[in-house]
Amino acid sequence: MGITNLTGPADTSSSLIIYSPEHLQQTAARILAEVSLAYQQHDAAWQQVQHWLNNEVDPAWAEVMRACLIPYVRRLRSSYDWLRDLASAMLQAADALEESDRQMASFFQEASQSSSAASGSRLPDHGLVP
Repeated sequence: MGITNLTGPADTSSSLIIYSPEHLQQTAARILAEVSLAYQQHDAAWQQVQHWLNNEVDPAWAEVMRACLIPYVRRLRSSYDWLRDLASAMLQAADALEESDRQMASFFQEASQSSSAASGSRLPDHGLVP
């Protein structure tokens, strides 16, 4: 599966970019594993920070620090969620590519069988041609 990549509007040359479903799945799995690990490390560190703020810092200063840290924590968690969504979209894309390949293979197998059974006859209509 691939698309043509043109380097500019006047460029008539093209090169094929290959998107392997297996590579998409492997990359998505790696993203999910690293995001999961990052979430765990982040949660552990955030618990340590909260413990320190609750037990070691003057309450007034603790509130100031929380006011700075909480938006950062939210942005960081949003980044992890975005990466998790990206990995999910990559897995869905890989599934769609594999399904498209299966459908095309099935279409060509049916067409091949039909044409050899009725030599010279028209290809079967699978709703692909108006």
